[in-house]
Amino acid sequence: MKKELIRLADVQGYPKLLLDYLQGSLAHSGSLTSGPPSMEGLKSAAQKRLFDPNSREILVRRLSSASYHTHPAQEENLHLLAKENTVTITTGHQLNLATGPLYFIYKIISALRLAEQFNSTVSDQKAVPVYWMASEDHDLEEISSFYLFGKTYTWAGKEKGAVGQMKPPDEDFWSQIPDCPQWLKECYLNSSSLSEAHARLVSTLFGSFGLLILEPDDKELKALFRPVVKKELLYSFAQTALLEKTAELEEMGYEPQINGREINLFLISKGKRERILRNGEGFSTAEHGQAFRKEEMDKLLAESPERFSPNVVLRPVYQECILPNIAYVGGPAEVSYWLQLKGVFEEVETPFPILWPRSFVSLIPAAVEQKAAKLKLSVDQLFTPVQPLKKKWLSEQSENTLDFREENELLKKVFDGYKAKVEGLDKSLVGWVEAERSKTEKQIESIEKRLGKSLEQREQQQLQQLEKLIEKLFPEGSLQERKENILNYLINRPEIINLLYMALDPLCFDMHLIYLDHEQV
Repeated sequence: MKKELIRLADVQGYPKLLLDYLQGSLAHSGSLTSGPPSMEGLKSAAQKRLFDPNSREILVRRLSSASYHTHPAQEENLHLLAKENTVTITTGHQLNLATGPLYFIYKIISALRLAEQFNSTVSDQKAVPVYWMASEDHDLEEISSFYLFGKTYTWAGKEKGAVGQMKPPDEDFWSQIPDCPQWLKECYLNSSSLSEAHARLVSTLFGSFGLLILEPDDKELKALFRPVVKKELLYSFAQTALLEKTAELEEMGYEPQINGREINLFLISKGKRERILRNGEGFSTAEHGQAFRKEEMDKLLAESPERFSPNVVLRPVYQECILPNIAYVGGPAEVSYWLQLKGVFEEVETPFPILWPRSFVSLIPAAVEQKAAKLKLSVDQLFTPVQPLKKKWLSEQSENTLDFREENELLKKVFDGYKAKVEGLDKSLVGWVEAERSKTEKQIESIEKRLGKSLEQREQQQLQQLEKLIEKLFPEGSLQERKENILNYLINRPEIINLLYMALDPLCFDMHLIYLDHEQV
């Protein structure tokens, strides 16, 4: 397997905020971040990260009780996590079926590799990698599909509420998946909930690397989050803090990724996850209008903290409350919305982690490389904008180039000469000369378009091959990592996870082009 790097800024599809963050133009001043995504930034965060011993004990106990932490490498990391100088590096995601898009895999590998590099660099502290399951999410539609071998498979689940508590897809669903591995099916068929199934799947893929998998829908862990919940219910603090940092980003010209609410909490009950609303002196739920006096809500929080679920604004705070975390590994959208949140963390005196973009990857099968070579293109050229690429390629195929810049410059000089002479003779004719210039330019533009179409017709078959190559790297117009599923490769390449682990560098934020059929990494 061979690796090539291309600048992320040269790849279409990544937001300006992410690119500016990586280039350091947000200054990492401390207003929006806690430091740069660098090893020095990690070391500094680790040295300053204090964590309550009682919270650590509860965390380790809950992680140790999980049935899916069975690999020796996971057990070793659980022992490490119990030590007071151990920190965590965390990534998280929704419970996508069969892992969902490829970037899910890249997020976890990035966290694993980052922890490994930290441990090889720092002598007096250790970091363990943690995967946070977004099990309390209630948007089933977002997780119920995955794209495999050019087709989208969708699970028509009918339950509502927190997705982690739902029953997983049955045999009827998995039987329609071509070449579906038996081990994957068993993760779902032998589990009583989607959370359990997803955790088993992730552990099967990454347990040997020591990845710890955290189920946040837990009474003991939620009890650690109780002070934040109480403050939000009493004072609605998160919205005000969010708006302050959002305004800073907007002044810099960036669009906010998330918007808060007066109360950024849900209430969970069987089959339901409803927003909590302020209702006079008390509270109510958004969907069913269940009312609570303040005293009743206080009692519920004291007795059943697991019933309270944070939304996108407070979920990161919950994560950092229960983990000795120093970095969060996320995708472009996650980095963008975390940049709105530092003020929320400050309001509850919770350390804000280093925001660490995941690795960016495109897998290049041998067939793509070979077909690109036949078209006299390098693979990296396929990541440039489509229309300019096609025009440039067509121009290179033509004996008479379609680049008319020289002719257009000559035409400009001719009309500039006419204009200069007319101005000296009769200024009333200047407008007429400009009108003739405009008319001629339109005629020339028409000639260029006709020649371009003629060349396209002549090279139609090869253009179709070029479009198919682009479709392979950008299926249905989306980046490969946002569309394809790991099973596209894992079914025929069981070693793909190990190969990616060796190839990806978490300290490199370029696009990794991974050539699958080369031995050299």
